[in-house]
Amino acid sequence: MRLILIAIAALVLQDTKELTKNWKHRWADAAAGSSVTFEVTVMVPDMSGSKEMKTTRIETVTKVDGKNVTIEFNDDGAKNSQVFHIGLPSEYEGPCTKGADEEIKVGDKSYKCSVTEIKKESGTVVQLLKIWTCADAPSWAVKQAWSQSTSGKVKAGWAEELTGTEKLKIAGKEVACAIVRRTTEAATVKAVDTEWRTPDLPGGVAKATAQTFINGKEMTEAATTKVATGFERK
Repeated sequence: MRLILIAIAALVLQDTKELTKNWKHRWADAAAGSSVTFEVTVMVPDMSGSKEMKTTRIETVTKVDGKNVTIEFNDDGAKNSQVFHIGLPSEYEGPCTKGADEEIKVGDKSYKCSVTEIKKESGTVVQLLKIWTCADAPSWAVKQAWSQSTSGKVKAGWAEELTGTEKLKIAGKEVACAIVRRTTEAATVKAVDTEWRTPDLPGGVAKATAQTFINGKEMTEAATTKVATGFERK
């Protein structure tokens, strides 16, 4: 019996590795010196309500050290750095359960998705991640949904889904993008982040928008849009 249990555990681990074999952090393939330049538009409050403020942001890879990548953010001369761990996030690790295949329609296309659940429990706290993947989709996952609950009540969560595709022209080059929307909710606050993702640019993002909602009302003065205007890949 013990040998059978060990064999089952091994299969679970293999399923986890199979599920995430094509997952990749957006900075994973960027070498030191690679950079991307964005025009950033932020809505800021003024006497009439709000107005646009535009800045230029340059994101540059300054160091690659194993599973850590350091990015320098230069916003019109104001610089700061952040270290990103590009290894697999902890929420993608754990025992996997396969569900029945599901078809998800995105625009005028349908994707037959393999459905996987990763569930973790510690006392009354439960974390659940559900992932829909399809080899034909332009992004690693067509849809994802994560939640954390305590004593059966959801306390926080996020959902991410492919909403379409679009080609953008960046510095004279046309790049194909997968449009992915991520919604994060906790208490009365909801953040909606949409990214035009592409492997053609360092950092993997050609365009992004950010919206914040409090008690269901959009905080328009906090809305942000950034669009890539140039890039250099080392």
